[in-house]
Amino acid sequence: MNKKITKINLGFTLVEMMVAVSVTAILLGVGVAQYRKFSRTQLIKAAVRQLKSDLRVAQANALSGEKGSCACGKFGAICGDPRDPTILGWEVSFPSATSYEIYGLCQNGVTKFMSDGTLSTLSKSLPTNVSFTSKPAIPIRFKVLGGGTNLSGDATITLSGLGGITQSVMVTLGGEIKDGAVGGGGGGGGSPTATPTPIATPTPKFSPPPGPPPGFGT
Repeated sequence: MNKKITKINLGFTLVEMMVAVSVTAILLGVGVAQYRKFSRTQLIKAAVRQLKSDLRVAQANALSGEKGSCACGKFGAICGDPRDPTILGWEVSFPSATSYEIYGLCQNGVTKFMSDGTLSTLSKSLPTNVSFTSKPAIPIRFKVLGGGTNLSGDATITLSGLGGITQSVMVTLGGEIKDGAVGGGGGGGGSPTATPTPIATPTPKFSPPPGPPPGFGT
């Protein structure tokens, strides 16, 4: 009796292995690119959140007339002494492309102080690879007791990171702090996509049926 021997192939061909490796490499490349873009976007968002928080701290200090333990006073640290001059407000300045400062400003327009009364400024640095690409030329001053700002119009502060990812913060003339435009990063924001114009569907035309031939029915 002849026995039929069946050959079972338990391995992969070279072509199959090459296809599998190519697909894996493509998926890995896409995943790494998306993760890099996500990380850069989160870095910008974190920097924007911190900047907005610091702007609101300066605004809140101005609203409450925070004097920094009477750092502006002429008669020592007697908090609440009526002879102490008032302050102009609290400011946020942008001395470089990677840092900003927060401080109160005395009535003389020169003396700067912090909340603890120190005659200095609080300096903040942006995260690595994040910088200002647009910032006000003058410090943003929040005036005391809800007096608005020293701005002549809305101010836009734009932060930029790797990959061309950008996000803006806007401070309005009245002192409102809100999010601005988001852009860059290969589709992570920016200009809205244009809505395609719908193509008009032609209206079908119907011709009346032809009349009876001449002489019909006579």
